[in-house]
Amino acid sequence: MGNKPLQKGSRAKGPQKGSFNPHYDDRNKKHGVLSDFRAQQLGPLIILRFHSPKAQHQALARLEAFYESKDAVGTYISLANPQTRRLCPNYKAFNLPTSAIYDWLVAMRTAELGASQSIAGKFEAAFQGWWGPFVNTEESRLLAHLAQAGCFGRLSARGEVPSYLISVSEQSAILHEALHALYFLHSDYRDRAQEVWDRLSKRCQLTIQQGMVLRGYGSHVWVDEFQAYVSENVGEFGNKTKEECTEVKKLLLSAQEVAWKELGMNISAIHQGP
Repeated sequence: MGNKPLQKGSRAKGPQKGSFNPHYDDRNKKHGVLSDFRAQQLGPLIILRFHSPKAQHQALARLEAFYESKDAVGTYISLANPQTRRLCPNYKAFNLPTSAIYDWLVAMRTAELGASQSIAGKFEAAFQGWWGPFVNTEESRLLAHLAQAGCFGRLSARGEVPSYLISVSEQSAILHEALHALYFLHSDYRDRAQEVWDRLSKRCQLTIQQGMVLRGYGSHVWVDEFQAYVSENVGEFGNKTKEECTEVKKLLLSAQEVAWKELGMNISAIHQGP
């Protein structure tokens, strides 16, 4: 998905060993809180594996629409809004920077509690669960986990915090989502993806863009989606683009290998999970 660009040449720090962070550990079980997902943290990346597509959709649809939807990007949609039920239909996986979650909470607080209650300075309110009346059960559990994992720590002087989240309910989707994380975390890879996109013929670009619109993606995430889709399937956007995308895939795979190494992240660890 699209993202707020990192400064050119920037790198996220590599993962720390033993950083697996299970969602709602034994402490929560004692309080009768059920786990909707398993969580794994690899450096700046949080990986969620939901036990059911329904729970995943309930937890992430409003967030994802706020981040990438061509019709709802940057727009807070309340639970009471009928549009909520139509967000991100049939999504098997989700991905977004944690900064987008913060922005969503800011929009929520402003819309639900009034402009005078909007967030300013440090995000102490994030740790008080003020959002309780405005989120569903799955969203509440997700936000509690993210706060515990330090995703809002950049606003409370806690140092480096997880900066990207990917989530799946089917293991087959994990590579696609991991490529979105790579695009966000590694600036040189992001530049490389833009370069190969710019080298496509106008005809090929137009065909891919039309496919993106049909899938509901805003234009700000087209290059990100393009690199993730084509890396897995050169025929993703039809026969008209297949020949050019075959060469593109080779270039992307080569750049990905370098980028994962520079981040100090092992793609097999992402595949295998906790």
